[in-house]
Amino acid sequence: MRIPLENPIIRELLSSNDGAKYLQQYTPEFVHGQLDFFAGLLGMIIAVTFEEKQPHLLAYHRIMVYIATQWERLQKWHSGPCDTLALVTRNLIELNFWVNRIGDSPAAGQEFMDQEDVEQREIFNDYLSNHTAAQDEEESLSVRSLRILSRDWPTERRVRVERADEYERSLFKDCSKLIHASPWVVNQPCRLHDPYMRRMYIAYCLHFLSRIATKVLSVHPDLRYLTESDEAI
Repeated sequence: MRIPLENPIIRELLSSNDGAKYLQQYTPEFVHGQLDFFAGLLGMIIAVTFEEKQPHLLAYHRIMVYIATQWERLQKWHSGPCDTLALVTRNLIELNFWVNRIGDSPAAGQEFMDQEDVEQREIFNDYLSNHTAAQDEEESLSVRSLRILSRDWPTERRVRVERADEYERSLFKDCSKLIHASPWVVNQPCRLHDPYMRRMYIAYCLHFLSRIATKVLSVHPDLRYLTESDEAI
């Protein structure tokens, strides 16, 4: 039996002139039903991948644990500010990139986990860049320690998280406008509680949750059957 994942079409929301009518289905009852469904699905994936040793499946486990925190943020989608929904949407866009990259090339699982060290090196280097003028003997212990640690840190470059198409790029920019203290929001704070935007972003969140879960299920050998058609089973 194939899992009936909710899968709203991102292009329909971004390019359709009848987006408001499309979003009418996203009532509180419908959305919470979908969130309850994803709660069970996330719990199952996290449990199955808990003791994974293969890098790509271990990476999936870590991603799904993080997505569980995003799921918690969505519980107040109907009453909270829209910037929270925009933040979750943007996070899911980035995680969807990694889930697909890992699914298409299992070696990317280790690459994803190695990015932690790459980003830590960037943090070290940003901090140390403010101390380039100091002589070694004048440096504090903390600066000297970071300088020594940074010598042995990975030299790989950070993987650039790409958007799938022009629709995702546009959506990502829209999310950023809402998340940051941009004049677009500060001058019109009503946008933080706009009913249309609220339904639009929860639709995006469900869309990307669906895409991410479908990809993870299709890659995991013990869960792949959940994405197969009845005929294939």
